[in-house]
This record gives sequence, structure tokens and C-alpha cells, in this order.
Amino acid sequence: LQDSSIPQIAWNVIRLPLFLVPAHVCCSLLLAYGVYRIGNKYLKHICRTAIYFPAIATTASVSIAWGYLFNKDLGVFNWALKELGIITEGIPWLTSSKFAMISIVIFSIWKFSGLHFLYYLIGFENIPVTYYEAARIDGAGEWTLFRKIVLPLLTPSIFYVLLTTMIGTMQAFDEPYFLTHGGPGDNTRTVAMFIYEKAFQSYDMGYASSVAALLFIAVFIFVHVPAFSAARTSAALRKPPRKTSLYPGSANMRQDHAPLQNPGNSPRADKPPNRQKNRNRRLL
Repeated sequence: LQDSSIPQIAWNVIRLPLFLVPAHVCCSLLLAYGVYRIGNKYLKHICRTAIYFPAIATTASVSIAWGYLFNKDLGVFNWALKELGIITEGIPWLTSSKFAMISIVIFSIWKFSGLHFLYYLIGFENIPVTYYEAARIDGAGEWTLFRKIVLPLLTPSIFYVLLTTMIGTMQAFDEPYFLTHGGPGDNTRTVAMFIYEKAFQSYDMGYASSVAALLFIAVFIFVHVPAFSAARTSAALRKPPRKTSLYPGSANMRQDHAPLQNPGNSPRADKPPNRQKNRNRRLL
């Protein structure tokens, strides 16, 4: 706690998932739905390959190229913004505390959305086409299809992507290490980078192990709380409904019209008749 960089690094642990988790979940979902709706089979394969390709490329190699794209003087992004008249001076993407985290978010969306896109696309392929046909017969539009059919049936995939993205962003290392080196200052330095620097540069293994243990506890809490809540909700939905009579007064009617039993030694009203005596009487 006496380390002056701990507050900023702890804030980065919270800030990075706040930016990246919604961006990954929403962007990959929209990309998957757009590709799924493409009718041309060959165009669909091309789009699927193009979106998934960055996920299989090594972060170290593509981060060098993205470093040139983010360059203040010669970068493509600043050139395009100047041509459009949005800016007049180059933006220091990687050296400004205002834009460094934004540059990491942009790079991370391009690099890792392809993997989540594949999960969503598999979920879309498993939805029966008959659901869409029945909804269109009833007059449902595209937005209604997406909101009433796609999202409910895609809930397991969305929840899986949400959890894996949260785990990955809380222990992010590659993007800030290769793009900004944690700078400027500690603005983009993550806990994983801090553990690496303390363990393998300062050789303070005890301090690094303590921070790693705290990171494990934080990830465990942030992941298992929504997982436990989702499990309880799912169990409540699977609970069978309480059985009720079709006629509200039927139970009272059965009790009111129950056969009366005779008191004392008199024969019971519900006692079955003696069939043998009746048979003897007929013979006589």
C-alpha cells in the first residue's frame, strides 16, 4: 500500500474492463449477426475469414504495425482525420494520457473480437430457421426478430463471452506492453505488467506473489458473483410451477360433498355390499 503506483494500477484494473467488456460483447455480436444474415455463401466465407484472422495473428507482430498506424506525424489515423477536416494537428495516441487507453481499446477490439465473433456465429447457426419463419409469418420485423428470438436464444453464448472477456481484460498484458509500455507514466500499466516488472526486472518475488494473489481474489469475486446470480436465476426458471385446480372451488366442493360416515355401531355408508348373501337369496 505504500507504493505510489498501486492506486493508479488498481484503477486500471477497473477501468480497462469497463471499456473493453461492453465493446467486445457488442461489436462481436453485431459482426456475427451481420455475417449470419449474408445470403451469398462465398461472401459469407470471406467476411468470416477476414474478421477471424486477427485473432490468430501474434500480438507482438501486429502491435508493431499498429504502432505505426497510431504515430503522431506519419500515422494513418491522423492522416485520415486531417483529410476529413476533423483535426488540424496530429493526435498523440500512444503518448497522451487522454488517448492512450482509447488506442488500446481500438487495438483490442480489432485483435480479439474475431474469437468472440466465432462463438456468436456458432450460436446463430444453432438457432432453428423455423423460429424466424414463424415470426415473419406473424409479421415480425428484423428488430423484433433480433430482440425477441435471437437475444433470448443466444443468452448462453453472451454470458460465456462476458465472463471470458472480463477474465482476459482484468489480467491484460499484451496490448499495453507492446503499444504504450504502460505509459505515459502508469496510465495504462496493468496488474499483469506490474507483476512482471516486480518479479523479473526488480526480482522482488515476494511482492509480485502477493499482488498476484490479490489479482486472483479480485478475478474470482468479479467472475463468480455474476455466475452465481445467473445460476440462481436459471434454477428459478427451471422450477416446476405449482399445481392448481382448473376450477377454484372444486377442492371445497369435494370436501363439502364427501360421503358422511354413520356414528356408533351402525354399518358404514361406504362399506361394500355383501355379494354372497345376495347370491344365496336368489338361489332360494
